Amino acid sequence: MNSRIVLLAASADDDLRGLLPEGLSGARLLERVATECFPEFRVEQGGGREALTDAALVAAIWPLAGNAEELLREAGEKDVPRLVVVERALEFVDIRTLPADKVACIGRSQARHLEVAGNSCEVVGIPGLDGR
Repeated sequence: MNSRIVLLAASADDDLRGLLPEGLSGARLLERVATECFPEFRVEQGGGREALTDAALVAAIWPLAGNAEELLREAGEKDVPRLVVVERALEFVDIRTLPADKVACIGRSQARHLEVAGNSCEVVGIPGLDGR
């Protein structure tokens, strides 16, 4: 059984400044959420293509940074579930199909726009503001 959750590079923390509690970066938030939601798995930051081999889940924060989009697509080709967490307002250019099996959205309006583009969405609010 696959026992690791691989967290890809988070977006630039400048995108999240003011939304997260002091001292909590986007990458740290994603790690904390993954650890709390999946305590039975080992959570690891990054690792590149080799990390996809025995991953149970691959997760990233939108907007994607570095080669995260490419790695998410490769994970899909290997049938590894993919999660993208949207932690900011969408812009028009963001409304497209994301390389994810599930997109965690701030609200229903955001989810509607992304679902029209072909994404499967879950409304989760803003964990940074909700104190989670």
